Amino acid sequence: MKRPAFCPKEDHNKEELKYFCKDCETPVCQICVTVEHGGHNIKLIKEGAERQKTEIKSFIEKQRHNLQAKMNAVSRLDEDCARITQQGEDVKREIQTFVDKLIAVIEANKKNIFTEVDKETSKSIESITRRKTEIERQMTAIKLSLEKAEKLFTRSTNAEIVQLKKSSDTIFEGVHQIEPTDCDPELVAQFVFVENYKLFNTVKTEQIGTLKKPTKASHCDIEGKGLEEGIALREAHFTLTTKDTEGRQCYNERDHVTVEIRDEQGRECTSEIQINDCKDGLYQVRYCPRHPVKCQVTVKVNGEHVRDSPFAVQVTPFQFKPVLSFGKVGSSKGILRLPWGVAVNAKDEIAVTDLGNQRVQIFNSEGNYLRSLGRSATKEGEFNFPTGITYHNNGNIFVADNDNGRIQIFSGKGKYVGTFGKGGSLDSRLSNSLRGLSVDSDGNIIVADSGNRLIKIFSPDGNFLTKIGKQGSLTNPVHCIQYERYLIVSDRRKHCIKVFDRKGNFQYKFGKKGGGNGELSSPCDLLVNKSGHLMVCDQGNHRIQVFELNGKFLGKFGKKGANLGEFNNPTSLAVLSNGQIVVCEAFNHLFIFLGVREPKKSLKKAQNGICSTELPASVLSLTSKQTGQYHSADNRLTNCLRLFFQPKNGMQASQFYFFSEKQESKEPLIKVFLVSRKFYGSTIKSTVNKLIKEEAERQKTEIKSFIEKQRHNLQAKINAVSRLDEECARLIQQGEDVKREIQTFIDNFIAVIEV
Repeated sequence: MKRPAFCPKEDHNKEELKYFCKDCETPVCQICVTVEHGGHNIKLIKEGAERQKTEIKSFIEKQRHNLQAKMNAVSRLDEDCARITQQGEDVKREIQTFVDKLIAVIEANKKNIFTEVDKETSKSIESITRRKTEIERQMTAIKLSLEKAEKLFTRSTNAEIVQLKKSSDTIFEGVHQIEPTDCDPELVAQFVFVENYKLFNTVKTEQIGTLKKPTKASHCDIEGKGLEEGIALREAHFTLTTKDTEGRQCYNERDHVTVEIRDEQGRECTSEIQINDCKDGLYQVRYCPRHPVKCQVTVKVNGEHVRDSPFAVQVTPFQFKPVLSFGKVGSSKGILRLPWGVAVNAKDEIAVTDLGNQRVQIFNSEGNYLRSLGRSATKEGEFNFPTGITYHNNGNIFVADNDNGRIQIFSGKGKYVGTFGKGGSLDSRLSNSLRGLSVDSDGNIIVADSGNRLIKIFSPDGNFLTKIGKQGSLTNPVHCIQYERYLIVSDRRKHCIKVFDRKGNFQYKFGKKGGGNGELSSPCDLLVNKSGHLMVCDQGNHRIQVFELNGKFLGKFGKKGANLGEFNNPTSLAVLSNGQIVVCEAFNHLFIFLGVREPKKSLKKAQNGICSTELPASVLSLTSKQTGQYHSADNRLTNCLRLFFQPKNGMQASQFYFFSEKQESKEPLIKVFLVSRKFYGSTIKSTVNKLIKEEAERQKTEIKSFIEKQRHNLQAKINAVSRLDEECARLIQQGEDVKREIQTFIDNFIAVIEV
């Protein structure tokens, strides 16, 4: 039975707590309500208790439900744990099954490739064994022949010696006379294991790796004029084709191709050698000789010389010769007065600033007049002393309109397009002293603003981009060209060439005032030719000079004069697609086309690949023997010897004193007869006769020489057999090494899979 609760206050006489003050959230008695909680929200405690009981019951139910839910959740988590554990085991089994299949495929491929290694090794060893057996058979034949020959030689009389020639021919008949060479590479398997790192499907279809026969340097083909001749300062080239041991074109990305070119003193004698790997077994090689010199071109693949390497190359001097000139002083179409600038487009059309006639004229590559544009004035499309000119990649022509202080733009057909340089910011404005123009690799226009002592660069539509020459680094810039990461400027008053990077930072300079090699006087236009060399219009010295980009002097051509090949103030350069150089001469009022002077041609080679004029008679004889015919140097038939042992009627063998050679036209043989004095006097007077003793001595010498050759041949074959034995051992070791490489690769592959 529940006891009632009483008020804890002492002066309330243990009054029962019948009420609940909601404002104070506390149970109170009747006295508390009257004295302390007047005006508060008072409820009977019983009513509040019932309400709270209901709430507590509800809360208890919720918590019981929550508890059950959590118990269920724990149960599900236990189930999830069990399921995940099982799932992990299942996945592991699936992974293991997949790995087992993958390893089975790898092992199967390993077995196949091991079989291939054994097959290739056995095949080569069988070939070598057959070759060894054949050489040993030849050795046996030589030994027997030597024994017989020496026996006959030491026991024979002079007459028998003459007849012994036939015996010796019979003895050595069938003996292999050619010395054995080192083992034929066609018989020897040389291979490496090339790993295949592709995934499972690739392994299934392409195997884990392949046996690939490596590139054989001695089988590689190499051809091109750059292996025979060269011209100083001109690009030379040749092509290398890599081939395997079977002579088939092949490509291996691990092949290392090297080319070294040195002069007779062992010094490098070319610019940077460029090797273009075509990724198909072809390698295109380019180089540029610096000086006329005899050099040696060494080409190696994987450290071994290619066939016929090294090659002897004679480099002839760099010489230009006048190919064509056109122009004379005047003002009609096609006639020039003080031509200053020149430019060439992709069609080999030549645009010229005809400064004295205030126009631009355009010619074809043969010097024929095509069209002109502009006239003397200040309006759009008109000129006041045009100087620099350049073609843009889009076909437009940019012209430096000097005294008008602007750059004018025309289409390739001569239609006016636009102008820049007159207005805008201070950087955008150009002076009234403009010189050369060029286009950089980004298509921007480079302007030599000589009056402002600056090089300015504009976009193709005339927006200023940047300038070079701040802080007085240039005094009188005449031309600027961009090549690779450099900007190259001719500084006329300083008589030198200055080089900057693309950001305008000074790098270096070369040249000084003078007339010697590498010295300059008022340098003008610049050009980098097809060989990557810098050509400079050395205007004050009336010549063209050629330099490496680092400033090293390479060559020069021209001198002051009015004759063909002479210059009078050359101002600008351009290059045609065929490599010819177009030179603009201001004071000769013309253009000169310069081409390379080709070296004298060597004698044509005969069909057999050798200059016949250089062949000695012995070589001609050797060549003829190879075709099965026998010729001497004067092409007469040389007849083989044949001995007759049967004496003529009325002759006795003891009466043989003379040796007779008789040439018969019907049968190409020199017949050797043993004749008596009687038979000689009456029968054979037209033949050449010798004493048997003399002929015997001669034949002894020949037989001795032949025996020595056979002994040398025998020793060579013994050495060859020894090399073949070594090759067999090497092949066996090679097979084992390759197998170890394969097994290592497979072990590593499986280890990665297991991880």
